[in-house]
Amino acid sequence: MSTPAIRTITRNTAYIISTRTINVLARLIWVVAAARILGPDLYALLAYCLTWQLSFLPLALFGVGPALSYLIGPDRNRTADYAGHVLTIRLITIILAVTACIGLSHFVTPDPRAPTLIAILSLALAARAFTSFTNTLFTAFEINQHTMRQETFFGLLDLAVALGILLSGGDLLLLVTAKAVTAWIQAGWALLVAHRKVIPIRFNWQPARWRPLLQLALPALLITLATDWRFNGSLVLFRNLTTDGILFGQYALAMQALTIVTILPLALSRAAFPALRRAVARSDGKEMLFASVMQRAAPIAGTAIGLLGWTLGEPVFRWLLGEPFSTAGVLVGQTLWCLIPLTAAAGYPEILIAHGRFRSMVILSVAGALLMTLLTFILVPVYGVTGAIIAAGLGFSVAPIGAVLLIWQEQLVDPVREIIRPFAAAAIGLGTYIALASFSTWAALTAGILALAVATLALHVVDPEEMRALRAKLSFS
Repeated sequence: MSTPAIRTITRNTAYIISTRTINVLARLIWVVAAARILGPDLYALLAYCLTWQLSFLPLALFGVGPALSYLIGPDRNRTADYAGHVLTIRLITIILAVTACIGLSHFVTPDPRAPTLIAILSLALAARAFTSFTNTLFTAFEINQHTMRQETFFGLLDLAVALGILLSGGDLLLLVTAKAVTAWIQAGWALLVAHRKVIPIRFNWQPARWRPLLQLALPALLITLATDWRFNGSLVLFRNLTTDGILFGQYALAMQALTIVTILPLALSRAAFPALRRAVARSDGKEMLFASVMQRAAPIAGTAIGLLGWTLGEPVFRWLLGEPFSTAGVLVGQTLWCLIPLTAAAGYPEILIAHGRFRSMVILSVAGALLMTLLTFILVPVYGVTGAIIAAGLGFSVAPIGAVLLIWQEQLVDPVREIIRPFAAAAIGLGTYIALASFSTWAALTAGILALAVATLALHVVDPEEMRALRAKLSFS
């Protein structure tokens, strides 16, 4: 029988996945329409402006959302003590982020058309930061159905307005203005719902009481900055290292595909985090089982998705977007392999955060971002966009590898069960695919996935008994 906590985690994971799936599908439709109507050049400009704006979102959020979630995770009665301070801090950081986003765009962006569009999108950035505050409250109280409702409605509204503008001529200035207006309407609605359903929403200007929040927020900010930079920074750096704006647009589409496939692991870790914090507070060690399962699932899921990307990426993108975007499909076959480290990052790295080991996660996250940045400068001039993908993948890998090594030192990781067996199963599936690919890619895909599944079961990578134990042991409430 499912425990109440399992049902809560499952339900809230479903809400988060549903929300992100609907938004991603809406974004996919919007991207397809924008790429087809605007063409490779204008789409690349739009993609760059959106990426630039998103690069400043962590500064606007400033890590106070995770800090709030961490502080009230074990005791929700503390929410009123911190929420007003978090909102005030966020207002200050939004002003700083918007100023930096607009100001730096005049000096760094390679396209003179970009700063005007970025200035308008920075308004959407501010609205998104306020909406994120409400979503943090809904997640902390495990009532993510409110996030799902407002994100779904306004995501579909944004899609409808964008499609209308694109089909009526595709004016970029009007398009980004509409996105900013929709974002502010959503922020206002989300704050109203949080005010009614969680706690009264009001600013609280008492800087003397910000210290516990900022002590947690600063590491969270560094972690978030570093994490987001491995995505957005890879795109920004590549665009500034190449004169081929159209190729950048193709790479941006491939990274969008990677974002889509990370929905499940990220949603699961986000929904489970309050329960993980309670498990840590009780010192029962049950959070380690969650991390172990995520660690073992990473190479299996990543290999399956990677094989699908190799086979289906190019024909699917050519079918959706036309021949000019077939290169994006080829790049998808490379970027989707990054799902392996990204899924693993939802396991033991999250446990380090749940245990309050922020210094370790800051070091690992920053190291990953620095490695990606350095390798991008080294590899892109030699290997082009493939070099950017390799650099991003290695940057994503630093945090999960480092987290496993840190916890291994405490003898809490079984390397045979959690590393050798999963990667052996992945190697069998990959080897089968490569061996048959020269004869038929479709036969290779079928055989590769089948071999991966059989190896996963034969090597007991995921044991059914263990999955039942996971359901039984995650009684975090």
